[in-house]
Amino acid sequence: MCRPFILLNGFILCIWSVTVHCNVQDWEYVFLRVESNTTNADILAFNLRPIRVSRGVYALNGSIYTGKPLDDTYLVDFKLYRSETGSSDYKATPFGFSQTTFYNFMTKVYVKMLQEDLKDCTNVPHFEGEFEGPMPQNTYTYKNCVIRTDGMPGHLQPGVYRITAHFVGPDVEMWLSLYCQVNTKAMV
Repeated sequence: MCRPFILLNGFILCIWSVTVHCNVQDWEYVFLRVESNTTNADILAFNLRPIRVSRGVYALNGSIYTGKPLDDTYLVDFKLYRSETGSSDYKATPFGFSQTTFYNFMTKVYVKMLQEDLKDCTNVPHFEGEFEGPMPQNTYTYKNCVIRTDGMPGHLQPGVYRITAHFVGPDVEMWLSLYCQVNTKAMV
């Protein structure tokens, strides 16, 4: 008689356990450095640096300079690489996105993954829905911009990760690499 009740409770407990533990990330990160290179600093230049805000909390400070409005003739792609040691043995991971137009990047990636984190720490325009460019010529500043890990994978292997962005336009090509140390989080 009690067997269906026990099975139902066991099933509910399993569902609860999976739900709770799948929403918990088993990793944490430390920003190590940011590197950038541009073919034309009069058109596009990044000057970003990582800072430690408090224990376990890291942010970006600096600026991105656009010497002219950025329109849909500019293309962007991102790739994520991992190294066990942080030396030259980086291997591609399945995370990233292939080359897309700047407007598509702003609509699909910036709004969904970054805009909420950056809304109070930068003068980059905020918008709803589709990005309607061009992005105005400006120096966009970043002050204590903490990138949260909500929405990121629940598990990442420990190691050094390099997030590489590549921007290509009719008059500039630019590379940006952010390096992070990922460690297994101590579970309590």
